Amino acid sequence: MSRKPSRAPQNPEQEGRPAPYDPRSVEPRHYQEWLARGYFHAPVDPSRRPYTIMMPLPNITGTLHMGHALNQTVQDLLTRWRRMQGYNAMWLPGTDHAGIAAQVVMERELAKEGKTRFDMGRERFLEFAWQWRERYGDLIYSQIRRMGSGCDWDRVTFTMDPAYYDEPQDPRTGVSVSSKLRDALEIPLVREALKRDMPVLAICRGMQVLNVAAGGSLHQHVEGHAESDQGESACHPVTFEKDSRLARLLGLDGAAIINSRHHQAVDRVASGFVVVATSPDGVVEAMESPKYRWAFGIQCHPERADEVPAEMQRLFVELVKAATLRELVQQVRTQNQQGEAHG
Repeated sequence: MSRKPSRAPQNPEQEGRPAPYDPRSVEPRHYQEWLARGYFHAPVDPSRRPYTIMMPLPNITGTLHMGHALNQTVQDLLTRWRRMQGYNAMWLPGTDHAGIAAQVVMERELAKEGKTRFDMGRERFLEFAWQWRERYGDLIYSQIRRMGSGCDWDRVTFTMDPAYYDEPQDPRTGVSVSSKLRDALEIPLVREALKRDMPVLAICRGMQVLNVAAGGSLHQHVEGHAESDQGESACHPVTFEKDSRLARLLGLDGAAIINSRHHQAVDRVASGFVVVATSPDGVVEAMESPKYRWAFGIQCHPERADEVPAEMQRLFVELVKAATLRELVQQVRTQNQQGEAHG
């Protein structure tokens, strides 16, 4: 009996069947929402029983492997189980420093180029070690997030973090002490502006200050952006929510190329604000508020007209109009109050 010729494979969607599940198109979106809603953050709460797991800090000798994945899964299960039981559960993430194990691997890499740490000298080798840490430490964080791990990223720690020797950070915001004088001026100003419903355009670090002032938190070290400070690498595509006020003011159809640079960025979005633009790796690029009509945060630098769309100028124009209108309304109210007082 002759066999029938095999049928050529068809596209499942063309045959009316659903396409195979693609985790890359689903999981990052859900994970970003979990982070935005603060599901993994465990604020100090004396009324609840605490449950804490300190992540065994992975050595930065390279990328994580299956053993790490198993270890991470067990910790994640235990933390989520206790959280569901009502515990104030916190899983503290981190990475190890460039210790002896990492140094051995780094010296092997140098040997491939015919070099030793003695050829480089102390300062250059130390610089090389920090570059190694930025590369693999950030990659490890990215891998942990990609697994969907429920870590309290507001408290991410590194064994050589400045917080442990000469530059402590505020545990509520993650902002280093070196910025405290600046923060002491800017954060109260932003809070007062929001209280008075004044127009606020928060650019780059300003968006981070706006988020902290309104009760949100920050990522201190954003994976994959350590070397994207200058030049063309800093410009990248950003997706805007088409129905957002910000997109309408800018005249954007949902996409733009902007010049944001990420050393730190918005983590938990402040209450009263919503994310309206993100970069391909999920970093928050813009936020606005249904509550504060003229409060916007933008991660890019729209004043650099040669690097961003000309539409950005529209935002400045509209904000000036809003500020002028508010001032006129305030003057009328003041005159009316004075007239009532004299009447």
